[in-house]
Amino acid sequence: MKNAKRFFLFAVICFVSIFIMPSRAHAYTELHIQKNMYPRKEPDIVADTVTRLAKSAPIPVLLILRHTDIFPTELENVEITADFGGGVPSITKTAPYNLRLKQLTWSDLQYVEPPAGYVGAATINVKFNMKIRGAKVTALNNNLRNLKRAPLKVYVGAGELPRFEGWRFGDIHFHTAFTDNQVEFGAPIDVSAMMAARYGLDWTVFTDHSFDLDDVEGDTLKNDPGLGKWKRTLESVNAARKKHPGVVFMPGEELTCGNGESKNVHMVVLNNKKFYPGNGDGYEGNSVPDLSCASVTAGLPKTEAAFAAHPISEISAVEIYMINRGNWSLNDMAAPGLTGLESWNHDLHPKKEGFDAWVQLLLAGKRKYLSAGTDSHGDFSAEFANAGYEESARLPFGAIRTAVYVPGRALTAEKVIEALRAGRVVATSGPFATIELKNSVGKTAGIGGEISAGKGGKPIVAVIDAKSSPEFGPLVEIKVITGEIGAAAESVISDYKAPEISDPMNFRKSLDLPAKIKNGYIRVEAYSQIDGVIYEAYTNPVWFKK
Repeated sequence: MKNAKRFFLFAVICFVSIFIMPSRAHAYTELHIQKNMYPRKEPDIVADTVTRLAKSAPIPVLLILRHTDIFPTELENVEITADFGGGVPSITKTAPYNLRLKQLTWSDLQYVEPPAGYVGAATINVKFNMKIRGAKVTALNNNLRNLKRAPLKVYVGAGELPRFEGWRFGDIHFHTAFTDNQVEFGAPIDVSAMMAARYGLDWTVFTDHSFDLDDVEGDTLKNDPGLGKWKRTLESVNAARKKHPGVVFMPGEELTCGNGESKNVHMVVLNNKKFYPGNGDGYEGNSVPDLSCASVTAGLPKTEAAFAAHPISEISAVEIYMINRGNWSLNDMAAPGLTGLESWNHDLHPKKEGFDAWVQLLLAGKRKYLSAGTDSHGDFSAEFANAGYEESARLPFGAIRTAVYVPGRALTAEKVIEALRAGRVVATSGPFATIELKNSVGKTAGIGGEISAGKGGKPIVAVIDAKSSPEFGPLVEIKVITGEIGAAAESVISDYKAPEISDPMNFRKSLDLPAKIKNGYIRVEAYSQIDGVIYEAYTNPVWFKK
């Protein structure tokens, strides 16, 4: 009876949050709190693929049917049609199934082989042929409410992402099928690992919700004292490492923890081997945080990192009063042991409030580092948003990335964490930028480092590099920004635009640091553009004293 009451109240919360109040719940999701809440009475149906393949290779197509336990389905077959540019003939593949499905989640992978040596865009349409309650039903690409049935798009043989030597791309915030509750779910972890490898990432952290990772399998309202799901997560990460040795995979959590006011906020913890409990906003009891964020970061081992996840975001009245949701304050963000802020989360551009908070911390002398995490729940080709059930083609897995500087050939989880904690980090949605400082005695410092002036009062020289690729368009602007510790605002000391950017794909400039700033930092922003879309890169600071 107690669980039934909780379940009913959670249904009311979700209904109000999604249909009445602004909400940002997202993933492959339709609300199946109870059968009569879904007027079409069909399972969720989704086809997905990654937006880019770094190499010319078979195109993976993920098929998902969710909640056939509520809506039993006979899946007869799936027809996959791939169209290519340049007059290349299309390819159609039919996958026979003849399955009677009655389970929470069914998924499968199919592959489409592009023409030999093909490089370019491909458009994928996926037709599901089924019977539901004895009636023939077809779905094209998905059946999510009010969502376009748009084809999937993938660029085959996209090549290397723009970068400089030693920089490795990853995602610090990604959900798998171990995120499983009344509102959200993700893709299987083995599929997620494969998609990361095909996309061209070097490392990825699987950060499922803490309030999901301690659940009994198949029961989102009951905790498992034995932590079976968490243990399976660790096993799955190890399996992914073995299957895809070219990518470093790490376990992690999107931990619900308490801010300074004991409100529930989220923090991504990376590479943790022990489980941190966090059920405060999972509605599995009361809404009091299990742990304070500051207590977690204060004891964080050197082998782990932690970022304030989407630190400042819009919160609905329902979230405030029913699940005790809050935001990170500047004091919370300055807590010892917190690596930085995931101020760039979920969207193509950083959130202004979270980004401004990062700048405020820098000006106060707090060395907290900016990162980018997609917060994808699968969502390999586009995000399927519960709020209004609207599709945004700019929010899929891989759309924003965190790069770490790890020179040398061998990449390990420990080296990624070390680089994150040292601030050797660039956040990007496309182009890339770096900065290095040199003093008069030949010493240098890169991103995350610190340098003092040389002898004779000579200026410190900054060397700025940026690059893009045809995938993200030409560089259109490079800003060089300084901040003085204790100042109220930063200063743009150089703002390069065409025609100063003579090579739109490669940029290099040297300049002297302003003499008036004695104790501060310098950072770079780079922008590229193609087809009307702006892509961005943000370096973390290099610190200097004169």
